[in-house]
Amino acid sequence: MIEAVIFDMDGVIIDTESFSESVELPFLKSRALEWKEGYENQIRGSSPENVYNFLKTHGGVKAELREFLTQYWLLSEDVYNNQVSLTNGFHETVQNLRANNLKIALASSTPRKFVDIVVNRFSLSPYFEVIMSGDNILHPKPHPEIYLVTMQKMGITAPNAVAVEDSYNGFLSAKRACLKGIGLKTNYNKSHLYLSDTTISDLRELTLDKLLTL
Repeated sequence: MIEAVIFDMDGVIIDTESFSESVELPFLKSRALEWKEGYENQIRGSSPENVYNFLKTHGGVKAELREFLTQYWLLSEDVYNNQVSLTNGFHETVQNLRANNLKIALASSTPRKFVDIVVNRFSLSPYFEVIMSGDNILHPKPHPEIYLVTMQKMGITAPNAVAVEDSYNGFLSAKRACLKGIGLKTNYNKSHLYLSDTTISDLRELTLDKLLTL
């Protein structure tokens, strides 16, 4: 029986497609010594540290790690403060889940500073039993640590929880934690959700009836 739903943030709770395409991808291409089509799919859902390491082992990077991260997070701060929007149907979905006595958590590898910006901008704090960020863990997704710690804090076990993700690396993290997964389809990720147990095209499809089919 599902008792809890754990949401990823970027691409699930907030719509970051425009950021990925108009800001993040041009930045990464400008810093990579070599860029091949398809790299964006391999790094989607990864932490900036893991993205840097990927680029470093696939041709090299035009900056040291500290400089790369500083530039990346400067771009991100403006995006989180002013550009991202809440995914359609999030409030309605979470209110319905909570009305059915389901626990709700947020588990994002993004630094706490930016998680807090999103939570405060969209008044999300009352919804969550637990909020986990990259600052709370040693190993970002696709490592399972963030999901394992989130479940521990919620007092639940993997058979009774489901993760909502939008990327291969996010699902790899969830599956390594033995969680069932629901994939939120976007224009960019439809071929990368094969680790999910089921998919939805709109958060409002995430109902108790849907969870009972898992």
